[in-house]
Amino acid sequence: MTKSIIRGTATFNDYKATHPKFVASLEKQYGSPLPQTHQQYLLDTATASVMKCEQVEAWMNRSVMCVDRIISGSASHGDYPLFWISLFGIIDEYYNDLMSSKDFPLWPELCTPIYEAMDKLHSKLTEQDFSIIKFMRNSYCHVKLDYIWHKVKVKGRKIVAVKSPLDHRVRDLVGERIDAHGGDQQAMAHSFALLVEKEIASLRNAVIEVMAIK
Repeated sequence: MTKSIIRGTATFNDYKATHPKFVASLEKQYGSPLPQTHQQYLLDTATASVMKCEQVEAWMNRSVMCVDRIISGSASHGDYPLFWISLFGIIDEYYNDLMSSKDFPLWPELCTPIYEAMDKLHSKLTEQDFSIIKFMRNSYCHVKLDYIWHKVKVKGRKIVAVKSPLDHRVRDLVGERIDAHGGDQQAMAHSFALLVEKEIASLRNAVIEVMAIK
């Protein structure tokens, strides 16, 4: 059923055949057969779950690849932006997704290896490191870096408020860190790659381990 879910060719009967007890419990509440909207919701949820698992695993593999290439000196110019984008995606986007799922029944127990590996990765990074990673990621993902500049609110052609940057020190932090690497951004990326190498690999392995559980 997994392949047919990804292709979008799975039917509700396919789902019912593989999850009979779950469907039966829903039918007791909402009627048998289940309303069409409920059937489609289950199929969409199954599709999202399968695709999400594959996306996370692909993201981890891509991140490990970039780290390995940067450390070995074989990275292309395209590997450096991908490194920052992937690293931020893991420590921020994926981390927040994990935290928001902690209240789901049995989820924390199932994903214990992932939570533990993520905690170790986070422990390697300081608040300054997080700011720098976010800045480097945003530099490659956005045309405007509005969050590092002062903003004004204008009303009636007059400035009524001036808002400070969300991260007022990040420009200085990045500049200082690049200067510490002789003005070489790639050398800074190399330092970050060395810093997270073992933890990124461990997290990738934990994700694969959990995803393999049927």
